[in-house]
Amino acid sequence: MNNHDYKASFDALKYDMATIVAMLGFQTYPGIDPVLRRLSELLLSYELAVDARGVQASSHPALIALDKQCRDDVARALGLTPTADRGFAWSLLLDRVKGIKADLAAAPKDYVPLNEALQAACGKLPEGWRIELHIERDGGGVELYNAQGVEVDFPSDHGRLDYTVNDALEAALAGGEA
Repeated sequence: MNNHDYKASFDALKYDMATIVAMLGFQTYPGIDPVLRRLSELLLSYELAVDARGVQASSHPALIALDKQCRDDVARALGLTPTADRGFAWSLLLDRVKGIKADLAAAPKDYVPLNEALQAACGKLPEGWRIELHIERDGGGVELYNAQGVEVDFPSDHGRLDYTVNDALEAALAGGEA
């Protein structure tokens, strides 16, 4: 079973963000706060703009679409699922980024979640079962085989290998008890 190719999604997001940062007039990436502030200022300038007759103009549709696309891209990168009727506010996304950053800063420097998942699998995997981890450029995957050597499909929607190894272990334990 192959994992979602998170690297391609992340690379696409990096390219989109680099384009947006350049379009906003920054020479280098200044951090998320200045980018969000500049986007907000730009949106407000369109909302408050008045035409030559003194009539307030509405926001430019392309700018609104760009803002939504940016928020949706950031949401997907954070593991959230935007829908047509549910978007995400920049404040929520920024809070999520700050939370992840704080979690990473608080984690021990030698903490490797994949290593822990593999160690747990080695100690708990039913006799004869095996989990295979495949790594290749731009991706990887996890496969589960039962005691008869038959590949077992297991549910997993994670883009992280450590979570997918845990899902495989849970499936093996459930299959091993049957």
